[in-house]
Amino acid sequence: MQLEEGDRISADARLVSAQSCYVDVSVLTGESLPVARSAEPVATEKMRASESSNLVFAGSTVSAGRGLAVVYATGTHTEFGQVAHLTTTVKREPSTLEIQINSVVHVITTIAIGLGVVVFLLTNLLVGMELKESFIFAMGIIVAFIPEGLLPTVTLALAMGVKRMAKRNALVRRLSAVETLSATTVICTDKTGTLTKNEMTVCRLWIPTSEITVTGIGYDPTGGEVQVPAGRMESVKLLLAGSALCSNARLNHPAGSSQWQEIGDPTEAALLVAALKKELNLEELQRQLKRTQEVPFDSRRRMMSVVLQRSSDN
Repeated sequence: MQLEEGDRISADARLVSAQSCYVDVSVLTGESLPVARSAEPVATEKMRASESSNLVFAGSTVSAGRGLAVVYATGTHTEFGQVAHLTTTVKREPSTLEIQINSVVHVITTIAIGLGVVVFLLTNLLVGMELKESFIFAMGIIVAFIPEGLLPTVTLALAMGVKRMAKRNALVRRLSAVETLSATTVICTDKTGTLTKNEMTVCRLWIPTSEITVTGIGYDPTGGEVQVPAGRMESVKLLLAGSALCSNARLNHPAGSSQWQEIGDPTEAALLVAALKKELNLEELQRQLKRTQEVPFDSRRRMMSVVLQRSSDN
């Protein structure tokens, strides 16, 4: 497989060459930051496959750089496929409410059957009813003791709770989970993709002697603006143009959809959105200033650098 920035990896593979390759493996490890991958051989003894620095996995995304990899697992044999298989084999444990209702049903059933037997014996031995009449009377007593409206009442109460939670954008798959949730005191959850969207947004710009506010959230460039003070327009445009040209991300607006999608690093996509909010023509900038060389982002340098060449027709 040839891997480039923005590619979604479809199989488990081993890198044979890599150039500043960073991969988003949050789908497997929950780690929100991209991790570095290289083609250098590693000792795999006592090491899980997800910890190996020369392996890439299905479901992950190339955040930066490029590489060439040899596939060694596909489908259900991948790490992601094994995780998906484990989710189908998990045994569902009964909830607290189900256990309590089951206990109540056992108690009521025991009492009802016990009273039915007692009534059958009393009516047959003491009252003098015939055996058939005593049996029918005892069965009536047993049926009368069973609360037939218990389950519909509980189901209706839980359904009302689910409806209230749905109005607050909380999806409940099992009715009994509503009662369990009411008794919850501690919630442990993963942040990225659960509490947050893994989206980046430029909120502030800094230029000499000025701080500029950028409004809006997400990747929709029409949902905000860059509030430029008087006399600082050229400096702000220069800053936004430089940040947009020093980016490998792309923005995609599918036809018929109101959602904008980023391809590549979320931070670089946020810089493109900020430039679009100031109505910069990114395609025209890239045509006028062609990239001739790139130094990818490095954690030691803490920056990405590009060399641009102005086209001869400008």
